[in-house]
Amino acid sequence: ELHGTTVKLKLRWADFTTITRQITLPTPTHHDDEIFRAALHLFEHLWSDDRPVRLLGVGVSGFENATRQLGLWDTPQSERQQRLQETLDTLRERYGDQAVQRGSHLPPDDEPF
Repeated sequence: ELHGTTVKLKLRWADFTTITRQITLPTPTHHDDEIFRAALHLFEHLWSDDRPVRLLGVGVSGFENATRQLGLWDTPQSERQQRLQETLDTLRERYGDQAVQRGSHLPPDDEPF
């Protein structure tokens, strides 16, 4: 029930050169989609298509208690997203990390699971 403010990316190339970068989010979060977007942003700025990656790591730090100040522009969508994230977390705790997946992570129809 903690929220993190900093997302870190560790990237190691095939020659063992290691790069780490981090970004501080405007508000603390525990939403996996926000953490994913921040990590993807960092990755896209570091990686070029011609370099093989040996290791990719993502971490979160700067943890705070789960209190959140509602923003002036927060909408019912924000609250709905919060409930969705809590439901996904509950399902994953009970049935494992692979219990619920994003549809975009599923293989195409012509590939077997």
